[in-house]
Amino acid sequence: MRHRRKGSRLNRKPNQLKALLRNLVTSLVLNDSIVTTEAKVKTLIPVFDRLVLKGRKSEQREAIRDVKKVLFGEAAQRKFMNVIIPALEGRTSGFTTRTKIGFRDGDNAPIYKISILTDGVFSNQNPEVKSKKSETVAS
Repeated sequence: MRHRRKGSRLNRKPNQLKALLRNLVTSLVLNDSIVTTEAKVKTLIPVFDRLVLKGRKSEQREAIRDVKKVLFGEAAQRKFMNVIIPALEGRTSGFTTRTKIGFRDGDNAPIYKISILTDGVFSNQNPEVKSKKSETVAS
């Protein structure tokens, strides 16, 4: 029984779910944004948030060890530690954003784009649009 267990299993066995989430996080790190279903996005966000918090540990060796447990491939691990962690330095939470794209043909599942927030600007937006909105609010 799954009393008091958070998160969705996505109709998969535990080892398949772990592999799926590791693959999704690795793709998110390598590409900065991915497109997938709403259920997978909702399950992916806490996994990525925990990974960022583990990557910020004061002991660099422990952080690298924890990151290697989740991310596949040396390129993803290096990009995460050298690019993404410093870019998210000032944030305490809310490392990703999700945007609804529409519905998938066939089964009509809601499709979302999940992106990593870097430099306070959404990676799928033009930075000039962001600055214009903030200027109109400030006036």
